[in-house]
Amino acid sequence: MTLSAAAKKLVSDGVREMVAKETVNGGEGAKLGRFTAFRLPSKTGVHVCGDVSYQLEPGKQTASAPYYLEFIDQDGKLEAKRGQVGFDKLKKSKVEFMCRHKNSGGDM
Repeated sequence: MTLSAAAKKLVSDGVREMVAKETVNGGEGAKLGRFTAFRLPSKTGVHVCGDVSYQLEPGKQTASAPYYLEFIDQDGKLEAKRGQVGFDKLKKSKVEFMCRHKNSGGDM
């Protein structure tokens, strides 16, 4: 599924907000890579899976982590509902579970 420019901005803002919670530098310099947006027949909303690169601490090597975001359609407007990003085993396994339905993707 293709996302509008406004929806892509919501994804970018949501991922950057999650990255800010994972880092000491507030997620500065986070770069979003490829993503997949899709709908599930059994659920409402839009689901987005992708990868983001960021530094955990200033001067440290940049790493790439998977992310998952879910949006709901609230009166014709997408709003972030929940999401997950991170390297640790629990967070990564949750992202992998939520993104098991993804297929083809696009670029931010």
